Amino acid sequence: MKLESSLHYLGIILQFNGIILIFPTVVALIYDENFGIFSLTALISFILGFIFSNFFKKKELDTISAYLLIFLAFIFLSILGLIPYLMANIFEKDVVINSIFESVSGYTTTGLTLISNVESLPKSLIFYRSIIQWIGGISIIFLFLVFFSTSREARILIEISGFEQIGISPRETFLIVMRLYLFYTLFFILLLYTTGIDIFIATNLVLAGISTGGFVPVNDLNSITNLPSKFIIMLMMFLGSISFFIHYRFWRKETFMLKKVKEIKRILNYEFIGFVYWIFLIFLLTLIYSLMFNLDVIKYLFNILSTITTTGYFLGSSKEIGETMKVSLLMLMFIGGCYFSTASGIKFLRFIILLTFVPWIIKRQILPIRIVLPIKLGDKTLSERDFVFSSFLVFFGIISIFLFSIFFTFYGISYENALFELTSAFTNAGLTSGIINVDTPSALKLILIFQMIIGRIEVIPFLVVIFEIYRWITTKVK
Repeated sequence: MKLESSLHYLGIILQFNGIILIFPTVVALIYDENFGIFSLTALISFILGFIFSNFFKKKELDTISAYLLIFLAFIFLSILGLIPYLMANIFEKDVVINSIFESVSGYTTTGLTLISNVESLPKSLIFYRSIIQWIGGISIIFLFLVFFSTSREARILIEISGFEQIGISPRETFLIVMRLYLFYTLFFILLLYTTGIDIFIATNLVLAGISTGGFVPVNDLNSITNLPSKFIIMLMMFLGSISFFIHYRFWRKETFMLKKVKEIKRILNYEFIGFVYWIFLIFLLTLIYSLMFNLDVIKYLFNILSTITTTGYFLGSSKEIGETMKVSLLMLMFIGGCYFSTASGIKFLRFIILLTFVPWIIKRQILPIRIVLPIKLGDKTLSERDFVFSSFLVFFGIISIFLFSIFFTFYGISYENALFELTSAFTNAGLTSGIINVDTPSALKLILIFQMIIGRIEVIPFLVVIFEIYRWITTKVK
């Protein structure tokens, strides 16, 4: 197996994770709480990272090595992340399963939780839950960078999403993106604080919000937000769901010197423009629906945007979600946000690619076979392989959700609620119909854990890793 180069880069991620976990330790000291559970986790993560990055040589990654890295990163982070839950004795039964569920939900930026009373947790653990989502958000950006820098299969995604090496190297590019991520984090914390929200609550909301994670530091989000703060959070969720290359292009000094609309359009890409139109259309329909039935417009717009961006913040009770609304939310969170953002779902870029192929397939059936019919998306030429890669993820996601939903019904859960919960896990959206809690059978929790991981790392890396493990085992046996 091509582990050496993968483990080197994994070491960098684990060292970064260890350094960031110092902050929950500081919060524990401030509030006179048990800081050992975080300092121990930070130390283990940093030592493992140091060993991996120094004892395994840095080599050029190929596609398989990149896939291995993506898989290993979330496995290692999730295992390390359960330590504070175990040591804090949060759960009375199914301790390991419940702890790994919370850890996976955090690092994959899903936001599903088994904890019913968040406000009863120690302040440091609340902060820990938020910051691991922040780490998960920037980690997936780092992994995208590594994958895009090495994978030939990502060619069309590289071209259409506007991927470009911002810095002189992938490392330099990541540092520039990291500065943008930090800037937005601090900026939105300050903005929310000015609306009257407590600084601790504001910090947690931003850490989980800018990463489109969704862990809420209070039991009722609606109770601590006012109108200005809701608009600020909506802006934050939107910015978290668009490509960091758009952010970079926007903040470049040259951008502010552009005067013509045509020049400004050059900093955008097909996905971003389509995504903005998509949100505008959904907002317009939501506005009309809210006014027709005399509903709270801001509340519905907030919840809809949270779904589109796969953040998972929700105003009101999950029990208020009607059957018609569930169907709408299912579609929105399945599509998700933009490529090279912290958002999940199948990504809006793949949605565009699939839509582009529909008229091409119809024309291909009508026109004579001798006629060459290129598949165009703007000025980019797509191949049938691009369609296969995009449709496979969609197909796998739909099949896994529908089949697992049938399994859920064996435990007395309605098929509709199972569909909603599994879609939320697969798309890392974190919205819930309220059917999952500490008493949920362990088998169902394990399925949701699987869905969260597959949804975050995507199915192709997972299948490649499984194949590589199988090939390695069969080789050793022979």
